[in-house]
Amino acid sequence: MNEMLELDIASSLESVGVYPGDILMIHGDAGVASQYRSIQPELRLNHLISKILEYIGPEGTVIVPTFSYSLTRGLDFDPTFTPSEVGLFSEAFRLYPKVKRSRHPIFSVASFGKNTDKFINTNIHDCFGKNTCFDLLRSLNAKIMTLGLGNLLRLTYIHYIEQTHRVKYRHMKKFKGNIVDGDKLSPVITTYFVRDLSDETKMDTKLLEEIADKQGLLKVGSVGRFPIMSIGARDCFNLGSSLLHENPYALIKGQLY
Repeated sequence: MNEMLELDIASSLESVGVYPGDILMIHGDAGVASQYRSIQPELRLNHLISKILEYIGPEGTVIVPTFSYSLTRGLDFDPTFTPSEVGLFSEAFRLYPKVKRSRHPIFSVASFGKNTDKFINTNIHDCFGKNTCFDLLRSLNAKIMTLGLGNLLRLTYIHYIEQTHRVKYRHMKKFKGNIVDGDKLSPVITTYFVRDLSDETKMDTKLLEEIADKQGLLKVGSVGRFPIMSIGARDCFNLGSSLLHENPYALIKGQLY
């Protein structure tokens, strides 16, 4: 089969319920682009991104995490120059032409499309609370997709669900620092719902995935040899909330509390 047909991004996205005009957050693995072997290696990631944006179209919006965790290490955050720390796909999207990045000094996101201004102007004084990018995903009923990942462990959105329900294994912590705005520094204080660093508090999405799949909320497909998954932000929130109501530790490994 022709390689380019095997990587028909439009068909892959459609297979997991993602359509033109959608608002879509992508947690991506750069390895997916390695399948474009007829394209020079240094051009593959941008080619993949271009195909995704072409499919979503001008009425849609693509959002990609470009987290830097700058303030947690006492570093200034520069939206223009601070690199993403969450993978090559993320960094390539950040640098893609006409993409804009939010000013959140820990959990910044990059965006392209109709609703970009809404995402780049979200609350920078909290990580997972009201008016943050995660709250906006829910209010706009966006879709969240993992591209090249076999599970939902990268869904930072789950921490938004945890903060909404004030889970006991996380607590609020303030971080202070600066955002670089051109030639000046803008002081900022951001609250972060951090976890107890014990192994038992690591995220575990197995139960969420199992039930979401049974209820038809989790769409699973493939792009070439890589998996692809999507779930609606509101569906994810409602299901995660239900699980936490039944078991306050349903989204983590440990149960010994």
